[in-house]
Amino acid sequence: MGSFRKRSGGNWDFVVGGKGYPGGLEALVQEYGIEVA
Repeated sequence: MGSFRKRSGGNWDFVVGGKGYPGGLEALVQEYGIEVA
């Protein structure tokens, strides 16, 4: 489970189970070994 949250600066974060990813979805998938082009 996760959700996207818009930050005050206009950027988006992806939050998984209460754990925030300041780099958003890109940071999340990279943590699991997925390359992002």
